[in-house]
Amino acid sequence: MTLDEYIEASKSLEEARQRRVDSYRPFLQFLIGHLTFTGIILVGALASLPKTGAELTPPMAAALGGVVAWMAISALAASLVALVVQGLRLLFLKRGRQAADEWIKTTYALCVLPIVPGFIAVLYCVRAGAALLGKTPVLPQLFDAFKNLFV
Repeated sequence: MTLDEYIEASKSLEEARQRRVDSYRPFLQFLIGHLTFTGIILVGALASLPKTGAELTPPMAAALGGVVAWMAISALAASLVALVVQGLRLLFLKRGRQAADEWIKTTYALCVLPIVPGFIAVLYCVRAGAALLGKTPVLPQLFDAFKNLFV
């Protein structure tokens, strides 16, 4: 093996090692999982809609509307954050470890963004569950919903 071949092989090995230790891969995996989860929730919520709108009671219409709207916002946020993280990942692959260390805290903060609308959708689900259990004509407030669930 010549010295030039050895240098070329070492560079290839170093590039492969950097790709393997990619700091952004867990963030992208989380965002893909979040997108999958929100997609399943959206499909399930839309599939549960009755054929005619009159069959849906007002509290369930409000709950279903809240879940669908907030999950759609969550999916959009996850898509946009995934795009940004992919851009940061490409920067990392070009510049190396220093670029990853500069942006890793920002990436953590960005990955929290899609969770917030998903949490709001879960709160709508809690209120809808309490309305179904209590057979109330309107969605209860969040505190009342938790009180109805535990009492």
